[in-house]
Amino acid sequence: MNILKYRATALVLSCAALLNACGGGGGGGDPLYGGGNGGGAETPTATVSQLRMTLSNTVVANGDMPNVVATVTTLNSNSQAVSGASIDYRVEDQSAAADDGGAFILSAVGTSNETGQGTATVNLGSDKSNRVITITALAGGKSISKTITLRGTAIAATLDALVDPLTSKTIEFAVTDSNGSPIRDTPILIEASGLGSRSATTDNSGTYSYTYTVPNSPGNTLVFNVSAAGVTKQYGVEIKAPAQVLPAPDLTNGLTSALQANPNVVAVNSTGSTANKLQVVATFEDTSGRPIPNMRVIFKLEGTNASAVGGAFSGGPITGTSVQTSDADGKVQTFYIPGTRSSPNNAISIRACYGASDAQAQACTSSSTSGLLSQPITIADEAVSVTIGTDGLLINEEATLSYAQQFVIKVVNSAGQPKAGLTVSAQINTVNYVKGFFEWDEDESEWVINSDKSLGAAYVCNKEDLDDDDRLDLGEDLDHDTRLEPIRADVSLTAPNGWVTNAEGVVLIKMSYPKNVASWMKVNIVATSLVGGSEGRASRQQYLRALKDDLEEEAPPAFEYSPYGSVVVPVTIPSGGRLMPDGVTVPAGSLAPCNNPD
Repeated sequence: MNILKYRATALVLSCAALLNACGGGGGGGDPLYGGGNGGGAETPTATVSQLRMTLSNTVVANGDMPNVVATVTTLNSNSQAVSGASIDYRVEDQSAAADDGGAFILSAVGTSNETGQGTATVNLGSDKSNRVITITALAGGKSISKTITLRGTAIAATLDALVDPLTSKTIEFAVTDSNGSPIRDTPILIEASGLGSRSATTDNSGTYSYTYTVPNSPGNTLVFNVSAAGVTKQYGVEIKAPAQVLPAPDLTNGLTSALQANPNVVAVNSTGSTANKLQVVATFEDTSGRPIPNMRVIFKLEGTNASAVGGAFSGGPITGTSVQTSDADGKVQTFYIPGTRSSPNNAISIRACYGASDAQAQACTSSSTSGLLSQPITIADEAVSVTIGTDGLLINEEATLSYAQQFVIKVVNSAGQPKAGLTVSAQINTVNYVKGFFEWDEDESEWVINSDKSLGAAYVCNKEDLDDDDRLDLGEDLDHDTRLEPIRADVSLTAPNGWVTNAEGVVLIKMSYPKNVASWMKVNIVATSLVGGSEGRASRQQYLRALKDDLEEEAPPAFEYSPYGSVVVPVTIPSGGRLMPDGVTVPAGSLAPCNNPD
């Protein structure tokens, strides 16, 4: 019996091993949401009258950029599969770097098989720009096209919201992907009325410093249109008129605030260099998640070693920047640029002092109208290498109804010697999730994924939370079920012995997850430590696994059905459409598994 095995000892949730996992699939049964199509392949004919295509992903986050598999089915006029048909595949990419960074066909099956199917694997390239990529298949004089939307780019700016005429100002623009990582060496275009346009390229930190002279137009608004990596964003700067002040932030609906430093470990700079820097972003929202503009903020470097470590902010000295103001997104950005001296682990902190007025921010108190945020950082003086490994063993944590897996994070210096006493930071991000179900296989005496493939194999979908903010943003709920899949809270990381490396340069961490999500989620573990070079960060991706003993126990396992849905083939929405849980009515037509809440 030729079936798909799914063991704890041999994970097979790759696109190739799942057969149809990245392309839909399915046999000749009736669709779950409408009439049948007349069954599967019968006596083939050489005439191709129609084509069908499914994509493993139609929306891809540019922080991950997995390959996309297109599955094409060739059919005759009776909707029967045509085998032996020649299929040609083409990719159209809007990438400005299409010649060396755009999408391309990595591999392809150019002749339809006995079920009328052929596949093409599309590599999305190295260009992280938001854009649309079109996949076209041609066979028997017919053609069909589908699109992949690549998205996730964000632009942030460090700027003064109110400026004096004829003064010189600098704006720091930062371009990041869906994981918050810098998009380096990407073209950026800044256009401003009266200042013309300027083209440049982001540096190794994904930033560009734009210096300009404020026009002598008191009372007017200077508008900057910034374009980079497929995104255009607009920023407004008020040119100060006599006695003009910015309005106070609206705090009538409450206030929530957060401070991020990315990365939280950065290398020292050589004398005269500003290449190494970390991005600092303070975010202000009301209790409903709406951004609060015009919050006043200053940034400081604090700690017993702060003055010795030195460095500077892009907005001023470490003793306190000039007052900055949150933009329309409720964000204030600055950059801390280290000097030539390092710091002990987490011995210094970035402090953001905020308030409704300049005076409140400068006072830096924690009263009802002003407050402070703090984020520890480390300035490193020695390049290190970080790696993540595991013995592959799973732990059955019966008391918490969970599985656990241990990992070792090892840190060494440039000579390969272990580094003791270093603080390691680790986080876990979701990558994708899987829809499907297990069935008991009498021949093998174990649970396998849909052994007869009557409804297709498991189906892989990209994570919906593209910007990893744990917030349901517009356009992210692709399956219309009012929540983000996969659920970040389904998996967690702990360090039983603490986050500081021992004498062997090692930190042991444990990943835990409820048993019902085993097999159905892929995660990315990222570990960082002292960063003096590119190897100060390590990552490891894998699916959450199940114990072999639970696969061989005849009683249904906790993970029998994917918590993210079990419909793994495209389904037909009948005329009149279908009302989804989020209130959206999906029109009649084909609905891909990743857009289906079932």
